[in-house]
Formats: sequence, C-alpha cells, structure tokens
Amino acid sequence: MDTLLTEIREGMDYLNLQGKHINKIKMNADIFDNMTKLTNIEHANDAATLFGITIESDENIEKYAFILEDVH
Repeated sequence: MDTLLTEIREGMDYLNLQGKHINKIKMNADIFDNMTKLTNIEHANDAATLFGITIESDENIEKYAFILEDVH
C-alpha cells in the first residue's frame, strides 16, 4: 500500500504542476477497502479523504483514477 500511496501522491503532484485541479479519486472497491484500514485515510461527514481529496469506491475502476474539476 505504501507504493500505491507514493504513486498517487506523485500523480497528484504532476497534475498540480500542470495547473490541473483534482476533484476526486475513484478507487477499485477492493483497493478502497484495504486503503480505509490505513491511518492515512481520514473520515469526516461520511466521506473518506486521502491527501485532502475525497476518495470513492468504484467497481468499474481497475486501480484508481483522478477525476479532474470541470473548467467552464
């Protein structure tokens, strides 16, 4: 899981450097279940967050996906 956390952090940093804002992280349901057992996951108002970004379980995602904020 530490490797996955590092990979997610590096992906977020890369997108932020490009000026993109991450709105949400969708994560494979099995990975999400494992991740919520780690201390890095915070729970508030029935939402789980990782590095300050809301994460959701999604069975249709292979591993994880960054959902970027829509720019209008």
